[in-house]
Amino acid sequence: MRPRDGLLRTCHAPTTVETAPQLRLSSFFLDTRILGRDPSTRAETALPWRSYTRPRMSPGTSPAAHHALFPGTFDPVTLGHLDIVRRALLIFGRVTIAVASHPSKRELLPLPERIELLREVTSDLRGVSVAHVPGLTVDACLALGADVIVRGLRNSIDFEYEAQMARSNRALAGQVDTLFLASEPEHVHISSTLVRQVAEMGGPIELFVPAAVARALRARAAPRTSP
Repeated sequence: MRPRDGLLRTCHAPTTVETAPQLRLSSFFLDTRILGRDPSTRAETALPWRSYTRPRMSPGTSPAAHHALFPGTFDPVTLGHLDIVRRALLIFGRVTIAVASHPSKRELLPLPERIELLREVTSDLRGVSVAHVPGLTVDACLALGADVIVRGLRNSIDFEYEAQMARSNRALAGQVDTLFLASEPEHVHISSTLVRQVAEMGGPIELFVPAAVARALRARAAPRTSP
């Protein structure tokens, strides 16, 4: 496949990286124009008060050297969310799950409980951390030193929304790029909204969320279903 618009400048020989027991990932080393900006070819577009100095990637730098941010409300965290986190961790050395409160969304689980549940269900994933993000996602990236935003896509509707957000984030902080990961077929139908509705109606939410999350949801949703 030919690179478009000169985005890929160099592609070095593939190397094998050990990522997990019995799992080996063959990856290519990428240069500055894949996961960052090349100061020699692009004008600085970040607002001055958000700008920061990031070490320039040199040819031979692995994507594993990058820090990715996975933002969302996670009310609740689903099996689909966890799949995206695990796959992002195979690409990047660090993944921070950024938990936010959305003013337009009705929340079932309070923010502190969501953070605690995320820490519990990712405790076995080395390189994953959880943080509260009170403001803009790009501000969290700059504060935490993340240079990539990871988002999962279930369908074309997700893509339209996420592509718009990715462009907006690039306008706000040109140092930060977005990586989209397509959801696995078994997770395409899962959404936090669906899980909340099933929980409030007493349905089998274990099909969609980890066991610890299911217990927390049942405890929260029970009063709503009581006469």
